[in-house]
Amino acid sequence: AKTKMLSTQMRPAFGARPAQRRVVVNNTRARAATAVQCRAEISYVMVKPDGVQRGLVGEIISRFERKGFKLRALKLYQTPKEVAEEHYKDLSSKPFYKDLVSYIVSGPVVAMVW
Repeated sequence: AKTKMLSTQMRPAFGARPAQRRVVVNNTRARAATAVQCRAEISYVMVKPDGVQRGLVGEIISRFERKGFKLRALKLYQTPKEVAEEHYKDLSSKPFYKDLVSYIVSGPVVAMVW
């Protein structure tokens, strides 16, 4: 039986270029089937310093996994003040902005991509 190579786009992570993935499909199926493109959602989750200090990271990961989500990236990260200010820049006019930034830089956070 002849086979046909179909090219599908994979969604890039962290702003990377899209990668090409080759899928081999039986030629008779390729004629009968139409290409369906699935689009995956990517979510950023951050466990803040108090959650890390209280040892909640494992439980949080377990809950996401039980719901069927797939962990794609994880990083234990000490957030620099400049990054925290950029991350929360939409809240810079709020009275709690300075406290929020100082809280986020007070300890390590766990950054995850699901």
